[in-house]
Order: sequence, then C-alpha cells, then structure tokens
Amino acid sequence: MKKIVLGSLLSLCFWMAHAQQELTLFHMNNLVQASYINPTAMPEFKISIGLPIISSVYTSLGNSSFRLNDLKANLNKSDSTIYNFDKLMSKLDKNKNYLYTHQQVDLFSLRFRHRWWFITLNATQKFDVRFNYTKDFLNLHTGNASYIGNEANFDNVSLNAMNYTEYAIGIMRAKDGSKFRYGVRGKFLMGQDNIYMPDGKKRYSVNGEYYQQQIDADFVINTNSFFNTDSRNYDSTMADKIEKFETDAAQKYFWNNKNTGLAMDLGVTYLLNKRTSFTAALNNLGYINWRSHAVNYKIDGSYNFNGIDVQNLGNSAIELDKIVDTLEKRFEPVRSENSYRTRLYPQLYLSAQYKLGRSTQLSGTFFSEFNQGIRPAISAGLHQRLGRVINLMVSYSALRKSYNNLGIGFLFKPGPFQFYLVSDNVLALANPFNANFFNLRAGMNLVFVKVRNPEAPSHNE
Repeated sequence: MKKIVLGSLLSLCFWMAHAQQELTLFHMNNLVQASYINPTAMPEFKISIGLPIISSVYTSLGNSSFRLNDLKANLNKSDSTIYNFDKLMSKLDKNKNYLYTHQQVDLFSLRFRHRWWFITLNATQKFDVRFNYTKDFLNLHTGNASYIGNEANFDNVSLNAMNYTEYAIGIMRAKDGSKFRYGVRGKFLMGQDNIYMPDGKKRYSVNGEYYQQQIDADFVINTNSFFNTDSRNYDSTMADKIEKFETDAAQKYFWNNKNTGLAMDLGVTYLLNKRTSFTAALNNLGYINWRSHAVNYKIDGSYNFNGIDVQNLGNSAIELDKIVDTLEKRFEPVRSENSYRTRLYPQLYLSAQYKLGRSTQLSGTFFSEFNQGIRPAISAGLHQRLGRVINLMVSYSALRKSYNNLGIGFLFKPGPFQFYLVSDNVLALANPFNANFFNLRAGMNLVFVKVRNPEAPSHNE
C-alpha cells in the first residue's frame, strides 16, 4: 500500500506543479506572445502572424514547497533508494502548499499596427490544473498516530482543473513623443471541461484519552464536461464523436456557448527618459460560468468511530461491514445539476527597464499571483541583440523556496521567419529532480515591415 501511495505521490509531484509565471518572456517585445502577459509590449515589426500550433506551444509545471530530491535520503547496501518523508514534510507550510501544471497552444495570432495603435488578435487553447493542499493532507501517510489529541485540518485543500479556449483582442497605444503607453486585452472564454473543489470543511481528529476518531466534512465538488455521464445532458453518441474528433462534434465541444466567461488584462508603461522605463501589468481579471453539463456533489456529514469491540472479534467482518455502511450513509454525496462559476487567478507584474546601450537592456521584475494569498517572485534579466537576426536574453529568478532558476530567451529571425525558445529555468532540464518548477515556450511566427525608430533595445534600430 505504501508503495502505491508513494508512486502516486511521485507522479503527482512530477507532472503537476509554483504559480504560472513567464518572467523572461515579459521583456521579449519582439514576440507577439509577449503581449499576452505584457499588454504594452512594443514590437519591432508592424505585422506578426502566428499559424495554428506551430506559432506557440507552452508547458509549465512546478511545486511550491519541495523538490523530489528532498524525498530521497540515500542508498543502502542493496543499492535501493530510501525515502525520507520526514525531510519532505519539513519543507511544507502548514496550510499553503500547491501543485500546478499549465499547457497551452496557439490556434491563431495576429498583431498589426495602425498609426499609433497596435492591435493583437489571438485564439489559444489552455489546460490548467491547480491543487492546493495542507501539510496535514500529506501527513496522512503516517496513519493516525500523529493526530492523537490533535485535529488534522484539510479546510484549505482545493482543486481547480480547467480546459478552455481563449479568444482575445488587445489594443496598445504608443503615440510618438508620449511618455506613456497604454494597453488592454479583452478575453472571451469558452470552457470545455472542469473539476472544481473549493475550500470547505474537511477535518479529522483522534481523542487523546479514548482514541475515538472523529471525521467532519462539509464541501462541494463541481464537475462539467461532455463526458460527464452523471449529467442529464450526457450524450454517449456525442462523446464518442468527440473522442474520434469528428468535425461536427468537435465544433460543439470547443465552441460551447453555454460555458462562457470574460476576462481582462491591463498594462501601462511610463518612459522616464531615453534610457529608463517602468511597466505595470495586471492580468487574468475574469471568470468562467459552467452551465452545459454541470453536476455538483455536496458532502456534509460527521462520524465518530469508537473502534471494534474486542470481545466480539469473531464477528469483526460484520462490524467492519456496519462501519462501511455507516460511512456511506453519513457521507453520501447529494447530487445536483446547478451552474457554477470559477475565477481566473489574477497576476501582477511590476518591472523596470534600463538601456545600457543601443542593443543592450537590463530589466528587473516583481511578479505575484493571487491564489489563497500572495505568491511572489522576482527576476533580473539582460537582453542583448546580436547582429540583425539573433536576440538573446538571460535571466535569473527567485521564487518562494526556489533560488536556482536560470532562464533564457532565444530568438532567431532568418527572413520573415521568427523562431524562438523561452524558459525561466533551463537548469531543470539537466536535473528535474532538483527543481521546484519548469516552463518552456517555443514556436515560429511570421513577421513583416519594421517599425521606424523602435524604442526597445532588443529591436533592430
């Protein structure tokens, strides 16, 4: 049983993950994808086109509290690995730990200039999973001994897994001679799948004198998907067609006009002088309403377990059956089909840029995501243009409990083709078991018509 739990834990920590941030990309103005997080990104070219899938593929995964190497202690004489759960547990916060993964792919993107305005259009498919957990939640592997006379609190344990499409239009004003640039992105969201368990009462305790075990629960699990067999709207034929990716079913799945939402990104850049500028961006102010195949499960119950009567051991199987039956009745989910809403996780970027020369820029950035509190990060970067076809950026980032994050941004532009690769932590590729998080964005855009007198030193002036 412990091997199964351990294997599940390792898999979860490897594939899920630290708050989604792209600190290196924020300053790569040449890329239309930079405008997704920096609405005032000033490009080098008047026209940028992103083709389906090949223009941008992004993946991110991380863990806020520990690395997989924290779990591994040493090797014994038989060369088998010993796992040190005590060391892992010492890395955890009491209530605020999280695992995260985010994947996205561009379906289309276009950025063009008209006089003082830059207009950006994009459609992006996104998959996002966030799991918040408490120290007590992982401490369950020790059994109930650690809870004697104490209460295990799982109230902050929550899950939000979303699959949705983002359709966005961004407008940035960059008038010649003005000290300010303003940007805004409006986003129309269409949801396909969701599992949402918000915070709720989830507690377990053991009486210190009589060793009675008390379980209390009061929480809701919301689900929404064409594949949700519990929904009265479930259509097995439609689900089969979606799995086979038949055109009519795929259109209904991705263009789901019942699971819709709105979001907004805001940005401003202040040009202090020819060398120094400051940028602020507030992103992901929005929500999705889930209606089409919504099914809710409410669990509300309490159970006090006094143990099995030792004088009746011959009937222990009967006693166990009674306990299981009682648990099923006390914690039987109450099913409903009500629509519900999930919110996006707002992100704040505060940045300063300083030109060291025609082709060199130094930047510093503060980032924070708001999810059960503030989750900050800081980053410093150096952006260098090498000739006419290569741009290179090197960054260093410090996140909560993670200080070995070396990032790189590489852009290669032969003719109208713009190839790029951006990551905030390339060291994770060499040693993934010693990393808290990893992200990577790569792709190819088509760019045309250079902007006259571009401001950023990363541009070809």
